[in-house]
Amino acid sequence: GNCPPAAEIAEGLAESNPDRVFPLGIHAGNLAITNNDYPIDWTNEDGDIYWAQLDFQANPLGRINRQGGTGNFFSPAEWSEEVTSELASETPLQLQVKTFWHPSAGNGQLNIHVNGQFTSGDLGGECRLAILFTESSLIGDQLYYGEDPEHVTDYEFNHLLRGSVTGAEGLVVIVDALAGEEFQSDYTFNWNPEWVFENSSVLVVASSENGEVVNCLSHHLSEYPVDIVEETINTFSEGYNEELYGTPPVFQLAPTTGKNVLLEDFTAHQCGNCPPAAELAEGLAEANAGRVFPLAIHGGFLAATNDSFLLDWTNEVSDLFWAQLDSQVYPRGRINRKGGTDKFYTPAEWSDEVASELASETPLQLQVKTFSQPSAGYGHLNIHVNGQFTSGGLGGECRLAIFITESELIGDQLYYGNDPVHMPDYQFDNMLRGSITGAEGFVVIDDAISGDEFQFDYTFNWNPEWMLEHASIQVIVTSEKGEVVNCLSHHLAE
Repeated sequence: GNCPPAAEIAEGLAESNPDRVFPLGIHAGNLAITNNDYPIDWTNEDGDIYWAQLDFQANPLGRINRQGGTGNFFSPAEWSEEVTSELASETPLQLQVKTFWHPSAGNGQLNIHVNGQFTSGDLGGECRLAILFTESSLIGDQLYYGEDPEHVTDYEFNHLLRGSVTGAEGLVVIVDALAGEEFQSDYTFNWNPEWVFENSSVLVVASSENGEVVNCLSHHLSEYPVDIVEETINTFSEGYNEELYGTPPVFQLAPTTGKNVLLEDFTAHQCGNCPPAAELAEGLAEANAGRVFPLAIHGGFLAATNDSFLLDWTNEVSDLFWAQLDSQVYPRGRINRKGGTDKFYTPAEWSDEVASELASETPLQLQVKTFSQPSAGYGHLNIHVNGQFTSGGLGGECRLAIFITESELIGDQLYYGNDPVHMPDYQFDNMLRGSITGAEGFVVIDDAISGDEFQFDYTFNWNPEWMLEHASIQVIVTSEKGEVVNCLSHHLAE
């Protein structure tokens, strides 16, 4: 009930500083839950991540260019002064945005082009670019202590965070930038038909290695020139640098290999019962080479670091997957996400469930090609994924997620079956290191019928902390209810 006045302050600051101050309404936390009086869920994956970053979670609070890091915040009474201070400060980076709208491609595709130029200085460390979508003129229920009645049924929400192209934290676009350098990011985004295009904006946020905003820019899709292209786009492309690397490869007819199995092993370095589960997962993969793919997901309270367990193996994606489970205990596993993302199995059940999935049918066959470009900064990895519905259709949305895993990582692990139980040189394999598409992936096709196919092409800035020789690409395609339709792992050294 105290939040609407804060939104009015934010709106006033934006109106007083047009094209300089950009509000972002992030709905999250216990007061964002739905019930009979508040039936619309305004939360999303990115908003949940931002909420979890705060050092203290209360409403209303705000971040101003994420000064002091992503955990820091200011009360609404402080916003005006902090905004004024930031407007008077300097930045080495200037941003530009162009968009092109293709209404005839499915529900519409939006091409987004972001250019960043370091015109007046350097920036040490990684620079990340996040591209977010906001929507205004949304009507719903809101508690407002300043109104009578306090329950406003037709409240107008503006600048609401609806989703992202890049994931909440964005992608690394340049490292140790020098004055005169620039970057460009190009994306093709499948428009969400639930969002009203005319009320939407693209919010571009460039952040430094410590999470603070270097610069930002909002681009309203109905106010700025948007080139409309009427031809149909047949190939889905997301972030592929065609200008630098040429036309993406053409895939031939996919061989029929059957349904593969994604075995998600929820684990942690302070879980003494977890190593035997990892061994079981590895055994199932070895017994079904090229068909069963373990994914070790470190999350939860036993994944925390301390003086005895120094390395943080968690990440944004693993935290989100852990939060999806109905019951958060160790060790547990998802088998092709049967029954939905909250369903899990004990290790004793894994063998039977894996065998059942291997014997089941799938309409979709997957192929992957990768090309490493070591001369581009820390290296570019071009990833090309082709999906062919060779033996049936799939109703509803079909999502593609691409993850990076790494093996032969050495660190501390509690292992009750070992003597001593604290192993300082334990080898972690098949560990989830990050994602290219975000945890839930992108929609690549709707209501697929037999004979349909999709292709996803992406140029990824390689993380220099990961060993390419020990890394794999895991490609996961899910149905509208979250179950795995098919999956494929592609070892980068093989």
